Amino acid sequence: MSNTDDKKDPPPSPSEESKGFEIVGTPPGTPKGTNQGTVVNKMPYKPATPKLGGVEEVGTDLYAAWTGGKPKPCWLALEKKPDPIGPNQYRSPTIGGQAKSRQYRVHGLEEKFTKGSDLQIFEKEVWEHLTVFGLDTIAYLPDPVDPQEMVSVVHNHARFNVKDAVVEGNKIALKLDKYGKENIA
Repeated sequence: MSNTDDKKDPPPSPSEESKGFEIVGTPPGTPKGTNQGTVVNKMPYKPATPKLGGVEEVGTDLYAAWTGGKPKPCWLALEKKPDPIGPNQYRSPTIGGQAKSRQYRVHGLEEKFTKGSDLQIFEKEVWEHLTVFGLDTIAYLPDPVDPQEMVSVVHNHARFNVKDAVVEGNKIALKLDKYGKENIA
């Protein structure tokens, strides 16, 4: 028997350990390098960062994307991060959580607007729903007088005509990422 048969695999180098993977479930006494266990990713899942939002650590090694806030006129970023980020602005990484939060986002107001409704109260309630659920970003359009300023169509609806608002909204929809598209769906 040669000396090379007695050699054991060297321990992983620090660069290999930092890759965030380990083999678990290898029976005791199994020579290193035989890979009889299961490869586990030890890196925390971090969702894609929304173009018009962000990602925050919401627990130990637990990250969640959030949306909401006033966009810049280019629609590539927000003017500033909303403060604070509310719990309903986060987008769950799980299918069940996504389905549940979507139901709350699209449910809308309990009391529907009617002919006798107070417009100012309705505007306030719609805006509150949009901001609470991180949907307010999609309610901004370029100001018809100054296109470098973004204004809320909820608060400034009288400044827009339907035709121009639809044209602007369609242009903006082309720039949205998956989070923005979920918010307009």
